[in-house]
Amino acid sequence: MAANAGNSLTLSVLTSFRKVYWKTTSVLLFGLLFQSAGSDDESIQKANIAGRSVKRR
Repeated sequence: MAANAGNSLTLSVLTSFRKVYWKTTSVLLFGLLFQSAGSDDESIQKANIAGRSVKRR
């Protein structure tokens, strides 16, 4: 029983870490895209598409 509890705890920690990691990565990507783009409509659309694909994971 103790081993099972430890495994589930490890899994939940890994899952939450992965979520935080993807959020951080997507925020960094957005920042880079907007910095290089300025306020280009086309690049803003690309950033939105990139954000959607990150959210799907």
